[in-house]
This record gives sequence, C-alpha cells and structure tokens, in this order.
Amino acid sequence: MSTFTPQTGRLAIVEKVRKEQGEWLAGLKSGVEQGGRFAISASDEFEEIFNLFGIPALIVNYWHNLVLATGHGDHFADVLNKRGYDVDAITMGPLGYAAALEPELAPWGGLPRPTLMLGSTRDEAELRFMELWSKALDCPFMPLDYNLAGPYKTLVDDDWWNHIRRDWPRYIDSDQLDLRVAELQDVIALLERETGQTITTDDIARSLTMCNEQIDLFMEGLRLIADAERCPVTLRDQLALYVTLWHRGTPKGLDYARAFRDEVKQRIEDGIQAYPEENIRILYWTAMPEPRWHRYLNEQYGAVFVANNYSVTPELYARSFDPADPLRALAGRSLFLLSTLNNPQWMIETARFYKCDAIIGFEQPYPVETPHAIACKEAGIPYINAPVLADNDKIRAKLDRFIQDDVIPSMQQST
Repeated sequence: MSTFTPQTGRLAIVEKVRKEQGEWLAGLKSGVEQGGRFAISASDEFEEIFNLFGIPALIVNYWHNLVLATGHGDHFADVLNKRGYDVDAITMGPLGYAAALEPELAPWGGLPRPTLMLGSTRDEAELRFMELWSKALDCPFMPLDYNLAGPYKTLVDDDWWNHIRRDWPRYIDSDQLDLRVAELQDVIALLERETGQTITTDDIARSLTMCNEQIDLFMEGLRLIADAERCPVTLRDQLALYVTLWHRGTPKGLDYARAFRDEVKQRIEDGIQAYPEENIRILYWTAMPEPRWHRYLNEQYGAVFVANNYSVTPELYARSFDPADPLRALAGRSLFLLSTLNNPQWMIETARFYKCDAIIGFEQPYPVETPHAIACKEAGIPYINAPVLADNDKIRAKLDRFIQDDVIPSMQQST
C-alpha cells in the first residue's frame, strides 16, 4: 500500500481493473444462482484452462487479502485459532477457509459453491486448508502434485532467465513433467464433465499464443518504466496490475496489457513522474507491503521504490511451445516459475533491469551475511536488510547510515 500519493493519481488501467474485478466479485453469488461458474485456485496453476472454459478463477491468496481488508482479520484468525489451528504458521491464505466457516463478516457475505477448488502440494498447510475449505463449501477438490516449488534434479544455469522461454525443457525433470501433464488432463476431463463443454488442442494453442503476446506487451510497459529518466508509475500501481495475469491467454488480458503499455508510454511522453522527488532508485526485494518509512526516504533523500521481487516476473510466464502439444509447455511452466523469485542472481538482474542504485531486503536477522547480501557485495550494489514496516527513529537511523555511508558514495563513484 502506498504511503504517499503519486503526482498524478493512479493509472487509469489500474482503476479499470479494480472496478471490473470488484463488480465481478460483488455479483458472484447472483451469477452462480443464474448458472454461472467460478473456481478457487492456488495461484499460478492452470488459470488458462479455467479461462478456456469461461470459468473465472478466484486466487487463494487474493481472497485471503480481501478478507483481511474487511478489517476483521483478527476475528477470522480467532475463528481458526479456536479450532486448534496455528494461523501464524500458515503462509498462504488461511482466512479464506475461516470466512467459509463464518461468512457473515466476509466480503459480500462469503462465497457460493465453486465449480472446483484446485490445490497444490507446494504448501502443505495451504493444501490442507483448501481441502477443509472445499468441504465447507461442498465442492469438488483436486490436489496437484509436482509444482513450482518442487525439487529439481537438473542444475539451473546462473542466467536461466535468458533461456527459460525457449529452452524450458532442459530445466524440467521429465518424470515430473509427465505427471504434471497427466494432472492437467485430469483437470480438463473434470471440467468437461462439470460443464458439458470440450476444449481442443487448437484452443489451448491459441490461448498460449495470446498469453505470450500479453506478456510481451506487459514487459514493454515495464521496460519503459525501467528506462525512463524518472519512474512514471508507482510500485503500488505496478503490483496492482499483477491481477491481470490471472486473465492469461484471453482477449481481456491482452487488452489490459496493451492499455498498460500505452498508458506508461503516454506518461513518459508527458513528462510525468510518479514520486515528488527521485534521486535514488531502490529495489525493494520482498513481497511485503510498502513500508511506512518509504515516505521518509523520499522526502529526505529523493529515494524511491521502483520495483520489488515481482516486478519483472511477468516475462517468466511466456513459453515457446509445440502447437501439436501445448499442454506440455503449460504444464512445464508451472514446474519452473516463481520458485526462482528469491534467487540472488535474479535479484541482481532485476536491480540492473530497473537501473537501481541500491537494494533493500526484508529478511529475518541472521548472524552471518545472507546469500543476497553476498551477491550484492560481489555485484557492487549497496544492500541493507530492513525487516520493519513501521516508521520509527531506530529504522530511520539505520536507513540514514545506509544512504549516507553506502548508497551516495557508491553513486558518486559510479559517475
């Protein structure tokens, strides 16, 4: 969440996406009553398949955050704690299950019965909660094995991001891929039984082609942001558009990406900058919310967050594929995707992409240097671990030392 207002307000495409997503959620119950369908899915599984069947997918962690945004997070955590669950130990969306148990305080009075809930073994606790959640909603549940967090038998190149689109098969274990394809076929068969529809290989190939086009447009917009003299779009707005990736392989997703690219281009042509002052570009290497001390950094030093660890991940969704067997590329992508997000080399690549002067991490304190700190030292990029969201004198003093003693001298030396 942004701690200060951008110069010209939010992107128009952000407001459009938020409005359309809100309208769909608000009308979900009545839509299901009138014969509509929807699915609940772990993120980054097979949203393209749901989209081909005309079944919108509600992502587990997104619904969790919406439940949290009601202001009743403590209540729903208590709902689970009273049943013996350790909510603090769960990382992926437990409040969705709590809201199904006591829907009165949930957004829009809770969810209707989904067509399918699709879980993943990448997080055992999430999988168990989704299974319990599906029972509470009385709907089919399908767990998926071998996923993006699975162990690899194959060594990954240091610059894997340069090869993943075209050479993805050499990063994927063939036995895991075979099982993943079979699981994907089971998902399709179940949805065909549930809906009476069928989808063909050509349908899937068209979807993946459209997905690649969507990703290319999205990345054009991000490259414009990275190359701009002054950052034209806040990190908050960049991340707000991540929801459009759930519309992968659809005309709507393509339209969203094109609108984003065009609006960023127009902002740059109009000389718009997102932040009041910009002298130092920072990569905020975490998925945690924007900290309150971001305002202090901007007002004191003109330091701004231009990216985080999701800011170039859209390109990881694009895959070359054999039109005769597109399922294999779709299955393979979910075996090698966002598990790379915490990779130090990927962090350095992201910082260079966005021309960042420094990196701020959000790691738990360690008695020795972390791999991220070591990677930054080797790359010559100042790094600090600041795992505090609150703004106080202690964190300000730490940030002051970092900017004054590390970042500014590094920038002077590079010029």
